[in-house]
Amino acid sequence: MAVVAASVAALVANLGWYIASARQWRKLNSARPGAIDDNRSRPEPVKMLGETVRNIVLALVIACLLFHGGVVNRAGALQMGLLLWIGLPVTLPTGSMVRENYPRQLAAIHAGDWLVKLVLLSVIVGLRHSQTWRGVR
Repeated sequence: MAVVAASVAALVANLGWYIASARQWRKLNSARPGAIDDNRSRPEPVKMLGETVRNIVLALVIACLLFHGGVVNRAGALQMGLLLWIGLPVTLPTGSMVRENYPRQLAAIHAGDWLVKLVLLSVIVGLRHSQTWRGVR
Protein backbone atom coordinates (compact mmCIF):
# COMPACT_ATOMS: atom_id res chain seq x y z
CA MET A 1 0.00 0.00 0.00
CA ALA A 2 2.86 2.39 0.70
CA VAL A 3 4.08 2.02 -2.88
CA VAL A 4 0.62 2.85 -4.24
CA ALA A 5 0.15 5.78 -1.84
CA ALA A 6 3.60 7.15 -2.69
CA SER A 7 2.90 6.74 -6.42
CA VAL A 8 -0.39 8.64 -6.19
CA ALA A 9 1.26 11.39 -4.11
CA ALA A 10 4.05 11.67 -6.69
CA LEU A 11 1.51 11.87 -9.53
CA VAL A 12 -0.42 14.64 -7.78
CA ALA A 13 2.82 16.51 -7.03
CA ASN A 14 3.93 16.04 -10.65
CA LEU A 15 0.67 17.51 -11.95
CA GLY A 16 0.89 20.42 -9.52
CA TRP A 17 4.50 21.11 -10.45
CA TYR A 18 3.84 21.25 -14.17
CA ILE A 19 0.62 23.23 -13.77
CA ALA A 20 2.55 25.81 -11.72
CA SER A 21 5.36 25.98 -14.30
CA ALA A 22 3.22 25.50 -17.44
CA ARG A 23 3.65 29.02 -18.84
CA GLN A 24 7.45 28.97 -18.44
CA TRP A 25 7.68 25.37 -19.73
CA ARG A 26 5.69 26.19 -22.88
CA LYS A 27 7.75 29.30 -23.54
CA LEU A 28 11.06 27.47 -23.16
CA ASN A 29 9.94 24.32 -24.96
CA SER A 30 8.45 26.14 -27.95
CA ALA A 31 11.76 27.94 -28.51
CA ARG A 32 13.60 24.64 -29.01
CA PRO A 33 13.95 23.44 -32.61
CA GLY A 34 12.03 20.20 -33.13
CA ALA A 35 10.31 20.41 -29.73
CA ILE A 36 6.91 18.83 -29.29
CA ASP A 37 4.11 21.38 -29.46
CA ASP A 38 2.18 20.43 -26.34
CA ASN A 39 -0.35 23.16 -25.67
CA ARG A 40 -3.16 20.94 -24.41
CA SER A 41 -4.74 22.20 -21.22
CA ARG A 42 -5.28 18.72 -19.74
CA PRO A 43 -2.97 15.74 -19.56
CA GLU A 44 -3.97 12.77 -21.68
CA PRO A 45 -5.29 9.75 -19.71
CA VAL A 46 -2.81 7.42 -21.41
CA LYS A 47 0.09 9.63 -20.37
CA MET A 48 -1.22 9.81 -16.81
CA LEU A 49 -1.50 6.01 -16.71
CA GLY A 50 2.06 5.75 -18.01
CA GLU A 51 3.26 8.20 -15.37
CA THR A 52 1.46 6.21 -12.66
CA VAL A 53 3.17 2.99 -13.80
CA ARG A 54 6.54 4.78 -13.84
CA ASN A 55 5.91 6.04 -10.30
CA ILE A 56 5.00 2.55 -9.07
CA VAL A 57 8.17 1.07 -10.58
CA LEU A 58 10.24 3.90 -9.11
CA ALA A 59 8.61 3.47 -5.68
CA LEU A 60 9.39 -0.26 -5.76
CA VAL A 61 13.02 0.42 -6.67
CA ILE A 62 13.28 2.99 -3.88
CA ALA A 63 11.71 0.52 -1.43
CA CYS A 64 14.39 -2.02 -2.34
CA LEU A 65 17.17 0.54 -1.99
CA LEU A 66 15.86 1.69 1.38
CA PHE A 67 15.54 -1.88 2.62
CA HIS A 68 18.95 -3.04 1.42
CA GLY A 69 20.52 0.20 2.64
CA GLY A 70 19.11 -0.41 6.12
CA VAL A 71 17.19 2.88 6.13
CA VAL A 72 14.63 2.75 8.92
CA ASN A 73 13.80 6.39 9.66
CA ARG A 74 12.53 9.60 8.05
CA ALA A 75 15.95 11.27 7.96
CA GLY A 76 17.50 8.32 6.16
CA ALA A 77 14.62 8.16 3.67
CA LEU A 78 14.93 11.90 3.01
CA GLN A 79 18.67 11.54 2.52
CA MET A 80 18.11 8.65 0.10
CA GLY A 81 15.66 10.75 -1.94
CA LEU A 82 18.10 13.67 -2.09
CA LEU A 83 21.03 11.43 -3.05
CA LEU A 84 18.99 9.77 -5.79
CA TRP A 85 18.02 13.22 -7.07
CA ILE A 86 21.62 14.48 -7.13
CA GLY A 87 22.93 11.26 -8.64
CA LEU A 88 20.36 10.83 -11.38
CA PRO A 89 18.07 13.61 -12.66
CA VAL A 90 20.51 16.38 -11.76
CA THR A 91 23.67 14.87 -13.25
CA LEU A 92 22.26 13.00 -16.25
CA PRO A 93 20.80 16.02 -18.12
CA THR A 94 24.03 18.00 -17.87
CA GLY A 95 25.30 16.23 -21.00
CA SER A 96 22.25 17.42 -22.93
CA MET A 97 22.70 20.95 -21.64
CA VAL A 98 26.33 21.00 -22.74
CA ARG A 99 26.25 19.02 -26.00
CA GLU A 100 22.75 19.82 -27.27
CA ASN A 101 22.34 23.33 -25.88
CA TYR A 102 19.28 22.24 -23.90
CA PRO A 103 17.92 25.26 -22.00
CA ARG A 104 19.06 25.33 -18.37
CA GLN A 105 15.73 26.76 -17.23
CA LEU A 106 13.85 23.87 -18.83
CA ALA A 107 16.22 21.38 -17.22
CA ALA A 108 15.65 23.15 -13.89
CA ILE A 109 11.88 22.73 -14.22
CA HIS A 110 12.29 18.99 -14.79
CA ALA A 111 14.92 18.68 -12.04
CA GLY A 112 12.57 20.38 -9.57
CA ASP A 113 9.84 17.92 -10.45
CA TRP A 114 12.23 15.03 -9.87
CA LEU A 115 13.33 16.48 -6.53
CA VAL A 116 9.75 16.60 -5.29
CA LYS A 117 8.99 13.15 -6.72
CA LEU A 118 12.05 11.34 -5.36
CA VAL A 119 11.79 12.88 -1.91
CA LEU A 120 8.05 12.13 -1.67
CA LEU A 121 8.48 8.56 -2.84
CA SER A 122 11.43 7.93 -0.52
CA VAL A 123 9.84 9.44 2.58
CA ILE A 124 6.39 7.87 2.12
CA VAL A 125 7.74 4.42 1.32
CA GLY A 126 10.40 4.74 4.02
CA LEU A 127 7.99 5.83 6.74
CA ARG A 128 5.41 3.21 5.95
CA HIS A 129 7.84 0.35 6.00
CA SER A 130 10.25 1.49 8.70
CA GLN A 131 8.52 -0.51 11.44
CA THR A 132 8.27 -3.61 9.26
CA TRP A 133 11.90 -3.40 8.20
CA ARG A 134 13.14 -3.07 11.77
CA GLY A 135 11.57 -6.43 12.54
CA VAL A 136 13.11 -8.07 9.46
CA ARG A 137 16.65 -6.82 9.90
